[in-house]
Amino acid sequence: GNKFLCADLTLGSSFSGSFAPLSSYQTGTPDDFLFTNVNKLRGSASLIVGLHSITTNVMLSEIVPALLKPDMELVAHLHATPCNINEGSGHYRDPAYGHLAHVDEIVENWPVLKCKTGYCTGQATSKWVPTFDDLSGGLSVVIHHSQRNGAFKKFMCADLKLPRMYGGELQLLPSYLNIPEADRFTNNEILDLAGKASLLVHSLGMESEVKIDGAALQIGSVFKAHLHSLPCAAGGGGHYQDPSNP
Repeated sequence: GNKFLCADLTLGSSFSGSFAPLSSYQTGTPDDFLFTNVNKLRGSASLIVGLHSITTNVMLSEIVPALLKPDMELVAHLHATPCNINEGSGHYRDPAYGHLAHVDEIVENWPVLKCKTGYCTGQATSKWVPTFDDLSGGLSVVIHHSQRNGAFKKFMCADLKLPRMYGGELQLLPSYLNIPEADRFTNNEILDLAGKASLLVHSLGMESEVKIDGAALQIGSVFKAHLHSLPCAAGGGGHYQDPSNP
């Protein structure tokens, strides 16, 4: 038949990641250090890819006081490789410019961070788009600081990755049938229930959603749901908790 509608299937448009200290910074000489407590800093970077432009957003915060001070500025750039390859390698630049020597914030993407007490933020928009291959291979954002000799030293890096989506069909746990039938759904009602759960994981956190349908469900019914630590075949285990919470 005649072709009617068409949609190009492109790589996702939102990439993000969390900052981690670079090993070369942690093993440097004391004169290299802007932050002796670099492990007490937390931050994230995101890259939004449009049809003809990109925008990076960078955030850095402290978990102990007095590290990030008002009026402090930190230099950051979009880099050409993931953090585990030469610590992000060189700056990524407009693909149309190739390897020309000309470098500025137009050809490259520089989300300079401006700080207030306890946190810093930066944003940069560029009127060009990375290639599909480069996005697939992995880009990163690197934060630098100025050394006494005027050079810029890399000290934190964030890989820019697509969010990860997980999903599954709701299934009955055998232990539920041990409850007296007067206090639970009947077997026929259970057979009529169907639902799905999903989990979206990205650098800034995660989002879960549960949907369930069935004739036995009454308007206004409320069911508690939690993210659990084991697969359903193992009974789900206990509630999953923030790994950084001791």
